[in-house]
Amino acid sequence: MKVLHQGQAPQTLLQLRPLAGSIQRIGVRAESHVSVRHSGRTRELPSPPGIQMVLSVEVTRISRDDGDVHYRFMLEQMDLRVKAGTPVNDAEALRAELAPLPGLRGEGRVSPHGRSNHFQVALPKALSSHLNEPLQQLLKTLGGMGTFLPASAVGLGARWEHQTQEPLSTTTVEFKTLEKKEVGLRMELFAPPSSTEPRTQSRGQGGCVMSLDRLWPIRYELEVDTHAHVQSQDDGPPRRLETTTHLRMRIRELSFTSPLPRPSAYVR
Repeated sequence: MKVLHQGQAPQTLLQLRPLAGSIQRIGVRAESHVSVRHSGRTRELPSPPGIQMVLSVEVTRISRDDGDVHYRFMLEQMDLRVKAGTPVNDAEALRAELAPLPGLRGEGRVSPHGRSNHFQVALPKALSSHLNEPLQQLLKTLGGMGTFLPASAVGLGARWEHQTQEPLSTTTVEFKTLEKKEVGLRMELFAPPSSTEPRTQSRGQGGCVMSLDRLWPIRYELEVDTHAHVQSQDDGPPRRLETTTHLRMRIRELSFTSPLPRPSAYVR
């Protein structure tokens, strides 16, 4: 994490401070559509159904030595957001594939600065590749939510960036609002052209509101356009095609249970 501008005074250290025993339930929606451009013309491709799910996460304990937050989560509900024109049989077949997923469990661990130190979930082996890959990516995104926070004190207007190597990308974050424990952030994402075929690059923007006594944002939206240049496989002379995939993901907190009445609220 590299801080580009420290922001205004006063400055504060943005750290996750959840309490053991707290339970957060969130709703997640993700959907995409694809268009193809060649010979100066653009056309929309049939879009896969979107995914909507409800997850719950419980903070199980806080490590005394390093302050790491240990948590477990469960997928409570999962369904498709079927678009108009999708054949009924196709939608029902996909729903049947998703049927074993509710009840899926996982666990993770993050540092007080939000760095993910561990994230584990095992999807069913029988899950088809066209569902396995997007679900793995979605769960990985959820597991890394805390990386929006810098490790040094910042004030309103501060800007910092976070880089990942696989795939290579840079997310630039701006500190927009602070009200009690709620932090409002604006985000821009850029992934440079890849070095392998197909050549892809991505740009995205969004924002989120994080409450520092939670692990996942209480509100989050991100829209990303990924452009890919691919070689046409049609008969005839080779043609270069450009595809654009537009992805939108939205998260909303559904409920939050205070740990105070729960025996597991004590640090172990």
